[in-house]
Amino acid sequence: MIDGIPVVNAVAHAYNFDAGNARGPFGAAVREAFFGIHSHFNPPDWQVPKDLFQIDQTAELLARTHFRESDVDVLAYHTLRLDSLFSDGLCSFDKAVELQERWPQRVVTYLGIDPTLGLQRCLDDLAEQHERLPQAIGVKMYPDQLEPYRTFRMDDPELMFPLYQRMIELGIRVVAIHKALPNGPVPLAPYSIADVEGAAMVFGGLNFEIVHAGMAFVPETAYALARFPNVYANLEITTMLISKAPRLFAEAMGEMLFWGGPEKLLYSDGALFAHPRLGLQAFWDFEMPADVLDKYGLPPLGRAEKAMILGGNYARMTGIDLPGMLAAQADDEWSRARAEHGLAEPFSNWKACMVEKNATVVPV
Repeated sequence: MIDGIPVVNAVAHAYNFDAGNARGPFGAAVREAFFGIHSHFNPPDWQVPKDLFQIDQTAELLARTHFRESDVDVLAYHTLRLDSLFSDGLCSFDKAVELQERWPQRVVTYLGIDPTLGLQRCLDDLAEQHERLPQAIGVKMYPDQLEPYRTFRMDDPELMFPLYQRMIELGIRVVAIHKALPNGPVPLAPYSIADVEGAAMVFGGLNFEIVHAGMAFVPETAYALARFPNVYANLEITTMLISKAPRLFAEAMGEMLFWGGPEKLLYSDGALFAHPRLGLQAFWDFEMPADVLDKYGLPPLGRAEKAMILGGNYARMTGIDLPGMLAAQADDEWSRARAEHGLAEPFSNWKACMVEKNATVVPV
């Protein structure tokens, strides 16, 4: 918690940036680009060296960085299916299973599918993953793949609508779609949010997360938040602008707050792109500039609004029992360590990793 307010990091990743995991020149290029995001958006003293960043980041490293080194209470782990770029999709399903099994009081998980592989493959993947991880509350997707380049639309009635129906039958509450932030030198059009609207209109029983909301297509995103009760803006990576370009962050927030209100925004810092302590403290301390408030006719972004964004909205959208999870955390390993030693130093667990093909975490 931060100042007594529960914190949910709505997207958290344990990436596999090991060189052997990258597929072909595109995978290698995206691997380098991801380190570029880390080094470009974070202040110098909140970065790790390239050879330490580009490892197979373990589930335990993700947990320790969040729960020993920051005030994050719950993280949402997304299984990634960037299969055309990385052999394990970049954030593997096996890590989701490990996180859910070891720390159910602190972790929620998303399955991963690649609709460019076709309907039957996605139905099979959903069935297989859900059998192993029935607690999963969401599904994560990407809008394109490479070699060959291929895309899909969220509002495709033949491909996607049967998938949404199956998700509902499985008890899935949320569909998270990567938008606004292209994965390298690919066309921008699939990263627009227009196709989300058609899906949200037909499937009111699902909630749709626009991941990286505010990085591009801000007016379109803001209007979607206003018009569709089941569309939410996930601020992953966008919150990194607070340190890098606070005015840009304020402008994006102003437009989304004006149209959608604070009830439609979900906090995320993009960890392990960034350290969760940096992102959380930066957001908690952030104040909207007076002229932006005046431009959009907004009140200040106060404690109540930040409480919604930091965890309240996510709990309402997903239906998770956040008070119950917090109660279960009261005497877990992380709470006991914090009570006895305080928060560990940022990156201390990361720096304790032995940089090998399969990095091992030395607890801190």
